[in-house]
Amino acid sequence: RNDAVYKTLCERVYLIQSKRKALNVAKFGNSYRRMLEVRPRVRTGGGLYVLKYQKVIQIQRDMWTEIPVGAVLESIYYRYLYFFEDGRVLYALTHATPGEMVPRFHKMLLHGWGSKDKWGVWGSFSIK
Repeated sequence: RNDAVYKTLCERVYLIQSKRKALNVAKFGNSYRRMLEVRPRVRTGGGLYVLKYQKVIQIQRDMWTEIPVGAVLESIYYRYLYFFEDGRVLYALTHATPGEMVPRFHKMLLHGWGSKDKWGVWGSFSIK
């Protein structure tokens, strides 16, 4: 738990993502470890962000509706984001659960930009 290791990690993570290119370790009690634990950042090259969106939709009743009265229509979909340190991002928006998509993301990551999987979209990002 050497402070020099935490300083190197903070420089590697935050200077790329910082607009001002300054660490401002004084805001975290002059502790690089505390900065790494508390300061928000985009986690690149090692984590998959998953956002689950879920809502109940009101059923439109008309003479063609065969859904029984009292039934609930629920819509669930997921957004997946995987960030790379060089500014690339892999993105997917789908109804597939994380249990189904994580193996597919793994295959897409192995094949890189040449992946033929229709569920993933490659792009780039920048911190502003």
